[in-house]
Amino acid sequence: MTNHDSVISLLFCCLCLAGCWGMKEIDHPAYIHAIGVDYEDGQVVVYAQLISFSWLAKVEAEGRKRKINRYDRKSNGRDV
Repeated sequence: MTNHDSVISLLFCCLCLAGCWGMKEIDHPAYIHAIGVDYEDGQVVVYAQLISFSWLAKVEAEGRKRKINRYDRKSNGRDV
């Protein structure tokens, strides 16, 4: 392989491997507001409260008031 072929192969590999091929856009991020951990009946129970601010910019621009989107989640298992 000549030097020219090596450079072309290297550039081809860099183009194929670089970039964000599997990137997923997050349109509606949610933030954890509160976490609770409890131990019931021999199992660990975890509670999380998430808040979504995806609507905030639109509501503030229009000058309206709106209730915060809140999501409560619960999970349990033998250990953490």
